[in-house]
Formats: sequence, structure tokens, C-alpha cells
Amino acid sequence: MQHRLVAVRARATPVVYLIAASWLALLVLATTRYGAVIRHDRLLVDGPPLWAASVAFVAGWQVMILAMMAPASLHAFDRVGAGRDLLGFLISYLVVWTLFGLVIFFFDAGVHFTVGHWPWLSEHNWLIPGTTLVLVGTYQLSGLKVASLERCRELTRSGLRHAVDCVGASGGLMLLAFALAASSLVAMAAIAVVMVSEVSPLGRNIVKPLGYGLIALGVLVLYGPIRTPF
Repeated sequence: MQHRLVAVRARATPVVYLIAASWLALLVLATTRYGAVIRHDRLLVDGPPLWAASVAFVAGWQVMILAMMAPASLHAFDRVGAGRDLLGFLISYLVVWTLFGLVIFFFDAGVHFTVGHWPWLSEHNWLIPGTTLVLVGTYQLSGLKVASLERCRELTRSGLRHAVDCVGASGGLMLLAFALAASSLVAMAAIAVVMVSEVSPLGRNIVKPLGYGLIALGVLVLYGPIRTPF
């Protein structure tokens, strides 16, 4: 049986402590020589072999998911409670998000390979962030985004189902974090705030304006070699 989310309750649960610890870990990673764990570009460009880069990426991705995505799912974690039920829910949640992360990581490895073997794209590399912004903005306006977000707001005891719904709801924004914001804790925090806001009862008011804004920014980036704010 499922129930519609009315309000997100924030209290000291094990997941709240995990979120706080993950943000602390991100701060440490971003300010030390281990920053490559959350910087996929460093892993893929002159980094270790792909299998080793994948292992490092998965480790860093868990931290990013707990820090950025778990706050938007606190209502679901709170519903499950504690103990084995919470552990099973959390494992299912992380497995789904890890699979999503690996898909975009291997796709990005292909992008890096293409850039390295196609001089024209290497000379016009701003097309990649510009296209990413337009695609994420367009997805914000899609029916799949809206439907997934509605389901993500629901309370369920299935970590697998909740994670799949949340990938549909916030996968585009996590792609943005992966592609453009991993080098900036401020940008990561901003995206996390947006994802939490979208799940809130008032979130329907920001989804489309954000989509139009991302598309406009993407078009601006595609117009010429300018720096993105990420």
C-alpha cells in the first residue's frame, strides 16, 4: 500500500548521518589529491586502466548519491524505519543508482575516446556541455520526468521501485552533476537543493522553469566557446 507524500520530515535517522558524512567526504575529496574519485574526467584522461577507473568511480559515486540524492528521498527512508528493512531499502536504492552511474560513466568514456580521435570535436569541445545542458533541460519538460517525479513523491517500502522512480525523476540532474558540476561543491549543493525542492509539495512550480533555463544556457554555450558556471 502506498501513500502520497504530504511533507518531508527531517529527523536524526541513520540516513541523515550518512548524508552528513557523505558531504564531509566530498569536502575532503575535493580538497585533497584524491579528488579524482569524484572527477570522472581525471579518471578517464591519463588515468588508470578503465576497470580500475570504474572501481574508483563507483566508490566516489556512492558518496555523491548519498550526499546529493538521498536528501530528496528522506521521506521514503523515514517510512521504512530502521534495522534490516532500512538496510535492504538502502542497498536496493544504491544498486539502481550505481547501475545508472556506470551507464553514464561508460558512455562518457566513449565521448572522451571520440574527442581524442576526432580533431574537429576536440577543437569544438564546448559542444559537449552545451548539448548536455539542452538535453537535461528538454528532459525537464518531458512527460516521463513529470510522471516519475509524481511516483518518486510517493511512499513505498520497495527500495528498488523507489530508486527506479527517482532515477526517472532526477537522473537528468544527476547527469548534470556528473558531467558539469563534479568539480564544484557549490554547484553540487545547488543541484541537490533543486532535487529536494522538486520532490517537495511545491516542486511542480520549478520543474519547467528550470528546464527552460537550462535549455537557454545550453544554447548560449553552443553558440561559442564560453565558460559554463560549473
